Amino acid sequence: MEDRPPDPPATLEEGRHVSFAQVVARSVSIPPVDVEFKKLTLYFGEPAVFFSKEEVARSELSFKSTLIGKCSFGKPSLFEIKSYLKKAVYIQGDVIISTLDPRHVLLRFVDHSDFVKVWLKESLHIKGFPVRFMKWTSDFTSGWESPFVPIWITIPGLPINFYHGNFLLCIAGTIGKPLKVDGATGNCIRIVAARVYVELDLRNPIPSKIWIGCGGDGFFQKVVVERLPSYCCFCSKIGHVKESCRKALKYTLARDAVRKGKMIVQDAGA
Repeated sequence: MEDRPPDPPATLEEGRHVSFAQVVARSVSIPPVDVEFKKLTLYFGEPAVFFSKEEVARSELSFKSTLIGKCSFGKPSLFEIKSYLKKAVYIQGDVIISTLDPRHVLLRFVDHSDFVKVWLKESLHIKGFPVRFMKWTSDFTSGWESPFVPIWITIPGLPINFYHGNFLLCIAGTIGKPLKVDGATGNCIRIVAARVYVELDLRNPIPSKIWIGCGGDGFFQKVVVERLPSYCCFCSKIGHVKESCRKALKYTLARDAVRKGKMIVQDAGA
């Protein structure tokens, strides 16, 4: 029999005994999202069901603190991943880790601050295996990489009165979703430039300046994005753009060959 500590004594809840297994199951369960039951319909002759954008958004709320770990060169065990995050990254709350496919694991964090802490690491070596982290989105499929990434932005020459409270978060929020303020910035120690970690969508253009309105006046503020990675919207991979994508090039060559073949057939029939 496997050696393990004995189960703790059952506790009383609403007058009933609750087992340790039930307590654990409840701690990792996903809160249900109720939607109106849908009637069967058809889409291009096939059975279909349709949900509104609002319903889909509600279904995603339980996974707002969820990451995907990509293991391209082998995968440590789920226990090893969790143990490493506890001991080396010092996450405070629990994390539920499960296998998505042979190369991906899903990490569901109970504490949102732990989610941010691990995501900002970008990648870790766990038991000799590199694990790269990306934000979970509902349209994730194997072979696809999320365009949402955490990036440091620098705001040089920002007046110091905008460093505290929600002022800085509002300013950084014009670029992306604020995740973390640099410690020296938050304490007004480094005031040459404010630094904030934000969540960016690499598919969208990143402005180099923003307008900060102050009553009836205001000023343009320069913004610098540090180490912005490339993203290919054709193959959905980080590290290159569409113009240098091999898949995009093969697709273009194949498409041009088909068009050329059609033109030859048309000329021959003329």
